[in-house]
Amino acid sequence: MPKIIPTIILIVMVGGGMTCGADRPMGGIKAGPMLSFAGGWDKRSSSSIDNASILLGLKAGVFFRLGLSDVISLQPEIQYALKRTSYYNVSSRSHKASHLSYLEISLPMNARVGRKTLELFAGPYTALLLSKAPDIDYLKSFDLGAFLGARFWLHDTSLEIQFMRGFIAIFPDVGRKHGYHNTTIAFQIGYKFKQRTANSLRL
Repeated sequence: MPKIIPTIILIVMVGGGMTCGADRPMGGIKAGPMLSFAGGWDKRSSSSIDNASILLGLKAGVFFRLGLSDVISLQPEIQYALKRTSYYNVSSRSHKASHLSYLEISLPMNARVGRKTLELFAGPYTALLLSKAPDIDYLKSFDLGAFLGARFWLHDTSLEIQFMRGFIAIFPDVGRKHGYHNTTIAFQIGYKFKQRTANSLRL
């Protein structure tokens, strides 16, 4: 059942692009570094990703912007996210680095503030695990969560900060109340492709 959710979000993205008419839809690209806050909630545990760490990763992808009004817009996004964490290896009794690669599909709702330069946004996301290194047992292949952030625009270029928190314990801490949840802060630069007018399309 959870794996159906990415398909549903994609259908919403396509449907929104067909029905939204407040502004002409446009696309863009974005990329930037990401900090992954790894850790369960009980440092005594030796069977999960438990020790807190902040490791640098990468997040990059495309977005499709739909204007709903002069203030509100919808911005479906598909991004590749490399989340670098640490976990406790029972055999070696030490903490080791781990690289988790995800395909993230998110649905931000933007609210313009002030003179069209500042936007606040929030929304849900879903993610599919593409790869993991090393191969960690019991790691779930699906994640679901929410995010919020702020974005500054300078003409067609944006600079944003985004906090993201997963709702699913992707690596449960067996026998204890909490497991590991994806938690990240991303800093990204984006570029919005300019709209073409009818005159510019004439040969």
